[in-house]
Amino acid sequence: MAVLRRSAAGSLACAFALAAALTVAPAWQTAHAATATTAWESGRFTVNAPNLVRRSNVVLRRPNAAQSQFMPLGNGRLGAAVWAAGGFTAQLNRSDTYPDRKSPGWVTIPGLAKLTGASDYQAHLDLYNGTFTESGGGMTATVYVRADKDELVVDVTGADPTTPQTARLALWSGRSPQAEADGVIGTLAETWKDTGRPGSGGGPFGSLGTITAGGQDVTASVVDSRTVQVSFTPHADGSFRIVTAAPHWTGRDARRTAASLLAKDTAKTSSGLFAAHLSWWHSFWNRVGLIKYSSADGTADYLESLRTLDLYDAAAQSRDLYPGSQAGVADLFSAYKDFHRWDPGAYWHWNLRMQVQANLSAGAFDLNAPYFRLYRRNLANIQAWTKAHLGNRTGICVPRDHALQRTGLRARDVAVLAGPELRLGFQPVLQRAHHIHRGRGRAVGLAAVPHDRRPVLPARQLPPHGRGEPVPARVLDHG
Repeated sequence: MAVLRRSAAGSLACAFALAAALTVAPAWQTAHAATATTAWESGRFTVNAPNLVRRSNVVLRRPNAAQSQFMPLGNGRLGAAVWAAGGFTAQLNRSDTYPDRKSPGWVTIPGLAKLTGASDYQAHLDLYNGTFTESGGGMTATVYVRADKDELVVDVTGADPTTPQTARLALWSGRSPQAEADGVIGTLAETWKDTGRPGSGGGPFGSLGTITAGGQDVTASVVDSRTVQVSFTPHADGSFRIVTAAPHWTGRDARRTAASLLAKDTAKTSSGLFAAHLSWWHSFWNRVGLIKYSSADGTADYLESLRTLDLYDAAAQSRDLYPGSQAGVADLFSAYKDFHRWDPGAYWHWNLRMQVQANLSAGAFDLNAPYFRLYRRNLANIQAWTKAHLGNRTGICVPRDHALQRTGLRARDVAVLAGPELRLGFQPVLQRAHHIHRGRGRAVGLAAVPHDRRPVLPARQLPPHGRGEPVPARVLDHG
């Protein structure tokens, strides 16, 4: 098994779990000796960005039929996990469906089973173009989340023009959407409020998924209370397109919103729909700091691929108001319905800070904007918590780590959601974290920034529930 994974404490945000059926195609497989080269030519750096980035493409030799083998796509607001179950399955995810980060739904296209079941199947995640392309049995599917709009696009060629096709958008048990069909468009709309948990602000949130098709004789229908479907036949040339949109949603007229989003996107040419998407990704790769590593045993090339994949992942999930990942676990690429291993309404500085450093080192400074915005906009809340719990002291005190989940004790940043604005309410539980250190539990530390810059905060200055043993603290420059 080849596994590329961003750990909870590491700098790779996305879990690319590739089973033995899949192959990551590092450049070292095209054997080359390590030779002295330089990109500095004629007084300037010269880099062939498309070829350099594509050295790290993810290549599939067999269909990725299991959920754990999904391919990640995203535009920083809308993400998708794509795999080959039932021909084609994609889970849509948004960064703003708080507090549980609920999914807008699964998209399934059973007619692509001819493609994924073909003996000549092959596919690749093209990092430079931000696309996932599959081919087999004379068919090709190009899949992408538009960089310029919150849509998942599946462009298909080579289908039998006489064979009827369907595509479904569905939710699951525990969800209560309003399912509607209007002409050629199906919608699933659901709203809720952030209530019933510590720090809940009562604000409105929701998800809207809407689906349509480009083909002949397109009709939308409601299958059941959680499923809508579009039925159609391909164009005479064997092509068709499935477009699924999932915009920011807190309620309104779902039908009108869906119609305004999708009205023209099935009729555009493939190149016309694709142009703005390609422009964004090409611009991104040509402005970040790319690195080419080579070694005879392929180790350096593998490290290069990890870094390039990380940059791709960061660009695909970190362009919204707040971070697309709350704990380094790549929520925008979830394939597991509404399940999240960690509290999806909380942000974990200890994990996210490492992604910040990775972006800085590549010159991808804009990808850190959601992270810094999260803390900058909530500075007043952090200061208020500090005064309330640390004897009216000035400055800010932020929990820097969380305890192991199985202990039930954690020091964490709790995202408190109020209305359309996210505010950070700090409710740390500063008790023994049971980190293993010479066989003993240790208390969770604090990142403290008092204006007088004391080197430590004695236990007596901690809130009562944090006492019991001295808690180490470190001082950061308030700057």
